[in-house]
Amino acid sequence: MEKIVPPAMKTMKNERGFTPKEVFYQLHNELHKESVSAVKDAANTLIVVATLVITLGITGALSIPIKDVDSTLTPIFRKKTWYTLYFLAIEVGNYLCAASMMFYGSVIIPSSWEPKYEGVLLRQRKLMFGNMALSASLGLMFTAIVSGAILIYDFLSDWLFYFIAGLGCITLISPKLIRNIYEAYHPLVKKKKA
Repeated sequence: MEKIVPPAMKTMKNERGFTPKEVFYQLHNELHKESVSAVKDAANTLIVVATLVITLGITGALSIPIKDVDSTLTPIFRKKTWYTLYFLAIEVGNYLCAASMMFYGSVIIPSSWEPKYEGVLLRQRKLMFGNMALSASLGLMFTAIVSGAILIYDFLSDWLFYFIAGLGCITLISPKLIRNIYEAYHPLVKKKKA
């Protein structure tokens, strides 16, 4: 509705002195409060997840042993390259995790600080950007875990690292794979599509 109304009418006030946006929020006040509450609850949960991820990242950065950096006894890259990849993944992953915490924090701000008619869509966008930053952070943390495992367990054979990386990729692919198999072979899903 807002897209088809001329811009001048969006700011006009009615006989009671309210703009169309203020009238909408007055009529849908309870629904707006419920929606804001649901988005805040999701942000509260996700900020705890982001806190755990950033704690693990900082712990991982401090606990990796730095010894024999110039050796070449690791699979694929030299050890110096694995160290660089490890610390870059931890650093950028922690930065993205902190950014997601900022997005989640902006969703949770106290009601006395928030604008009078801040929409639910704005909060959902903040939550979405926080989710994207947290997902990217988790992807980088996976890279750090693989490179850290190669640095710590460099005495193991090369095939084991390829196996571990393959298992990690399966966990990233498996939700979509399971859904596709379920949709292809489950009889109730086939009837709904037909």
